[in-house]
This record gives sequence, C-alpha cells and structure tokens, in this order.
Amino acid sequence: MSLALVGNIAHLCNISLVFMYARAMWKYGEKDGTPFDERWLEEGFCRAQDTFVEEMHLDSGLVMSVIAFPFMSFLYWKHSKSASSFFKQDTEPNEETDTDESDSDEGDNDKADSPSEFVEDEEETKDAALQYATNAMFGVVGHAIGHFIIFEALKSEIYPDGSMKAIDDLRNDSIGLMFRKIGPGYFLFWFPLLKSYMQNTNWAIVLLLAKFVLFGSLQIPIKFGFAYAQCCFFLCFSIDQLVSTSKENKGLAFALYPITTVIPSILISWVEATSCSTSDIMRSYGHVVYDAFMALSYPLFYVMCTVIEKRKMEKSKID
Repeated sequence: MSLALVGNIAHLCNISLVFMYARAMWKYGEKDGTPFDERWLEEGFCRAQDTFVEEMHLDSGLVMSVIAFPFMSFLYWKHSKSASSFFKQDTEPNEETDTDESDSDEGDNDKADSPSEFVEDEEETKDAALQYATNAMFGVVGHAIGHFIIFEALKSEIYPDGSMKAIDDLRNDSIGLMFRKIGPGYFLFWFPLLKSYMQNTNWAIVLLLAKFVLFGSLQIPIKFGFAYAQCCFFLCFSIDQLVSTSKENKGLAFALYPITTVIPSILISWVEATSCSTSDIMRSYGHVVYDAFMALSYPLFYVMCTVIEKRKMEKSKID
C-alpha cells in the first residue's frame, strides 16, 4: 500500500469522524438521551473539578504556550540552518582559476547558473515534515491565544452566557463593543488557525473563509463554539490536503500527519465530551488534556518522520 493511499484513507477517515461528531452535536446537544456529559454541557469544555472556568482557559493557554515556544525555537533553528547552507552555497567563491579565456567564460556561466540550480534542488528536497510542523505550531499559538481571549473576556465580565447564541448577545452592543468581542477572535484565532490547517490555500481565500466560519459561530450557542471550531478546522485541513497536495508530495509526512495529530485529537475530544464526570483524568485535568495532546502531537509527528526516514536510510546503506 502506497503512502499516498494511506494518507488519502486517513484524511477520509478524519472527515468521517468530523461529520459523526458534528451530527451527534447537532442531533442531540442538550436533548434528552444525549450522550454528552452534563458537566461538559455546562460550558462546552470539561473543566477540572474545584476550578473556575476562567482558570481552565488560562491553564490551557499556558500549557500550549509552554509546549509551543521551545519547539518553535527548534523549528526556527532548523529553518535558519537550512537558510545558512543556502547562503553558503550561493556565496561560495570559485576556487578554480584558468588563464584560458574560453574556460574563464565557461566558469562564469557555471557560476551564474549555480544559484538557480541550487534553489531548484532545495525546492525538490524540501523537508515536508518541517513545513507541516512549522505551520501547525503557528496554529497552536493561535489556539493558546483563543484561550487567553476567553480568559480575558471572562475576567472583564463581557463573556456572555454559554447557552446564548453569540449573535443574540451582539444585538444590543455598540459597534466598538462588538468589535472588541469578535475582532480579536477573527484576527488572532480564526484566521491564523485556519491558515495553519489550510497550508496549501491562498491567504486571501483563507481570510474570506475565516469570515464565513466566524459568522457561522455566531449562529450557535456559545458553549458549543469549541466543537464547531474543531469541526471547521479539521474538515478544512483534510479537504485542503486531499485537493491541493500533488501526488508527488504525498509521501511519509502526508500519510503520518493526520494519523498522529487530528484523528487522535478528535477522538480525545469525544472522550472529553462523554466522560468528563466519569474519567479520573478528565475530572483532574479537564480540557487541558486535549490541549496538551494537541500541542505535543506535532513534535511527536516530526520526531516520527525523522526517525522513520533515518531508519530507511540506514537500511538502504546496509542493502
């Protein structure tokens, strides 16, 4: 089975899980016979026992930040290392000299061609795992900012009741207060996260799509905002990957990324929503479990790609 096929199946599986999760949320919600835990239904998050809701958002934001910034520093180092090798190659002096005029002209032509050839080689051998992980970590930062925004809104007492639709909460607000409520969410949460998932999609399209998903979030009870956001991000991610990734680029990173990141995340979110009161881990740590796994899944993905490729290389040398 090819890696492209494995990746395609994984993305189709992710899309199926998203629709199952969304359908259950839409069909049952708070109705009688709902499979969702009562404590989870209070806020749409599983809050650890003996904590306030604002503490949960602060803890989640801090945990994701603590995980994200060291790994982002590592990724920056990897990118800068690659860039330094590029500039080194680009500016490397030509040590060979020749008194013959024709040889000198030929050497000048080779020197002129070498930078473009090097750039082309770099594009062909681009580290896909590094690109996936880098984009994902910007999404983690946006996710953390989202929790900080909710924390600040709760502390400022402008965060509405979770059972209310956001659009109803905005109806009597001034323009300034409306922007204060939804502006930071659009620029610091919806847009950066959507772009981190839709890595192959044009920025302008993502900006427009972020407006649509933001508008959609205003039409549902606020406490279901997390479930809605997760479905939007994961669905857009798999569609972007299936449609915009060429067959030549559907390698190990393409196949492994959904298996190690989004699919486990949506399964954990289902566990959180249904066992907030019954699971010891969820009672003790709540939604932080989901956020911690999500933030850690991207370094895990990168390490797995690196290890697998290294072993393949070692095996090929032995053979």
